[in-house]
Amino acid sequence: MLSMKPLDKLNVLAIDTETCGLYGTLHRLGILNADGKKVWLTLEQAKVQKQWRKMVNAADVVVGHNLKYDAHILKRDVDFELPWSKVYDTMVMAAMIVPVDKAKDLLALSIAYVDGYEGDEDVVLDDYTKSHKLVGKMKGRFDQIPDTILRPYTMRQLLNTLCLFAYFYPNMPECFEARERGLTEVLFACEWRGFPIDTKTLTKAKDELEAEMAVRSKRIRKAIDFEVGAKGWTKWLQVKLLKMEVAEGLSFERTPGGNREPQISTAEDVLAPYVDRYPFIADYAAYKYAQKLAGTYINGILSHMGPDGCVHTSLSSTSTRTGRLSSSEPNLQNITGKDTQSTAAFVRRAFLGRKGFVTTGIDYRQLEFRLAACLSHDLAGMAEIDQGFDMHTATAANVVAYKDHGGPIPYDQVDKPLRTLGKRFNFAIIYGMGVAKLAVSLGITEQMARALKEQYFAHYSGIRRTIFQVMRQAKEQSCVYLPSGRRLRLPRTENYKAFNYLVQGGAAEIVKQAMIDVFALLRDCRSNLLLQIHDELIVEFANDEYKDLAPQVVRLMKAASEFPMDVEVVRWQGNWSRTRELKRLAAA
Repeated sequence: MLSMKPLDKLNVLAIDTETCGLYGTLHRLGILNADGKKVWLTLEQAKVQKQWRKMVNAADVVVGHNLKYDAHILKRDVDFELPWSKVYDTMVMAAMIVPVDKAKDLLALSIAYVDGYEGDEDVVLDDYTKSHKLVGKMKGRFDQIPDTILRPYTMRQLLNTLCLFAYFYPNMPECFEARERGLTEVLFACEWRGFPIDTKTLTKAKDELEAEMAVRSKRIRKAIDFEVGAKGWTKWLQVKLLKMEVAEGLSFERTPGGNREPQISTAEDVLAPYVDRYPFIADYAAYKYAQKLAGTYINGILSHMGPDGCVHTSLSSTSTRTGRLSSSEPNLQNITGKDTQSTAAFVRRAFLGRKGFVTTGIDYRQLEFRLAACLSHDLAGMAEIDQGFDMHTATAANVVAYKDHGGPIPYDQVDKPLRTLGKRFNFAIIYGMGVAKLAVSLGITEQMARALKEQYFAHYSGIRRTIFQVMRQAKEQSCVYLPSGRRLRLPRTENYKAFNYLVQGGAAEIVKQAMIDVFALLRDCRSNLLLQIHDELIVEFANDEYKDLAPQVVRLMKAASEFPMDVEVVRWQGNWSRTRELKRLAAA
């Protein structure tokens, strides 16, 4: 929190790094304070000069746009760590006010909020980069730009950042100081620590995936009458699906046509309900999954390996509309799943625990569905939580059972397939899925889907009431307010997503608070918070700290929410694919 001094009395400075490409070596360091003092240094100057370090540490406020990026460059190249208690990132501040897809664009923000700025310096820089073909792989190579252009550009960027801070700060909701601002340091620390990777295991996984793709590709081509020599098989697959529509009375979702006629969608989520009925669709789904693992994940991981043998993902709090954290370069959020025989598990085998540490995953159990019941003050849902029920099993017993049994069944009579349907149903409600899609997802008629939805709302009447309340608010105000007071924007035409925004946004705030609290606990320890994946925190405990700290982390995660939460704790057995559940620790 800033001191009580007026903003114009504070010693505020902005800092920016210009590098030799994305995450390349520091080329120039620029600093500008509110009094107009400028610092412009080369890499060698920044390494040896101490005055700029004193200047930054003496400031009341240190601002920057996407400052976490600059923090990595400064720590790596000149061994300087930002004074995090004073740091304000205007990109994070902007995301609290403007749509998140606009928060990253410093030029657009400057034109919108900085008086008199029309982007002149940006135009000069843009003209130079285009005329000298600094595009593609050369984009961001500031070492190729002369100081006569780069310095005025950077100083103007710094001035704009100072102006944006002055504009945004008085308009920040309380949750910014309470949570979002401090989260930047936590994300930086997770990224800096990184994950040790076994590259041999990843290379082997890639070879096996490519072999599997070759087998499935051959079967798919045969099933869809693919012509040898044709480029791509999408149109052939669409023709096959169109014939199935005519012959079997099916109806596949279409892609938006734009200026062309809408085409049958071959998206994975569209074809997923047909996987069990048609072998070639199962092959197609498996092919796409293997392609994603081999390309997006394995190649993504191998291409982002650091010289320390670790992968350092980039975590962002400003990339999703709901406030959820995202992971990129590479994306580690989807390398999950508990099936030890799956291909994803083979990829997870490459993620290693460090020697001398106990790596542990602590996962909120059914966070969104508990939150949906609690935020809605739904009596039935909250009673099921109090009784320790599995939320998906409860929905299967009270709602989905009507499909085959004509009414509810006892909780303990729900089998695994029925629970799976209960889980799909819960997700459908939270995501605002319509009756037609719900019918396809569950493999039932639209009439039955409508009847089950009515039964769900009859049983969970509080959730129904809240869904319609937030939908009405979103239609009137183009936003949803979280319990913390944070406003999430969404178009009026997408108001059916309002309940999802409420639940996902609320879940994000719980996970973020847990990260901040766990990081504070471990700050002076050798143990580290490594990563957040959806509702799970991965923590590595030093062997001699595990017994004392692990129960405290579990308690902090439960306490991060005002509502009753349950967690699942697993301990890595050497790598991410081999884990052992620790039920006693989860009950701490």
